[in-house]
Amino acid sequence: MQSRSKTFMEITTQPVQPDNSGYTWIYDSTDARMGTPGLSLGKTAAVRAVGPARGAAKGLRAMIGACCTTQDVAIVCYTLDGAGAWRLYSSDAVVAAAVPKYVSVTIPSPDFLIGILAGATKPATVSTTLILTEQP
Repeated sequence: MQSRSKTFMEITTQPVQPDNSGYTWIYDSTDARMGTPGLSLGKTAAVRAVGPARGAAKGLRAMIGACCTTQDVAIVCYTLDGAGAWRLYSSDAVVAAAVPKYVSVTIPSPDFLIGILAGATKPATVSTTLILTEQP
């Protein structure tokens, strides 16, 4: 009999809209404020700076959902490398005005970053859902 996953955290939000070719962030295991109700990680022009917290993503699995309007975006995931820098782990396209895109990721390292990357022209809206579960 398989053990069941336990929900660790659920974040459903309409994040801050990214700028053209910019990012908006929905999860950062190195930000000690993660889990604070109503927290917005904001947007940046480049990959977010690594925060001081470590290990918050250990043993987690992420189910990421996203939809957007007018312009396509990508769901991007990063792992923290041995030198302490974010490295791209995966990127999945989200087609504008289509059905929401869902991506399931077994988080491969104790530190993980999840965001939305806009194309050359930013979308009119982006909505996301993130469910983190503990891996059995």
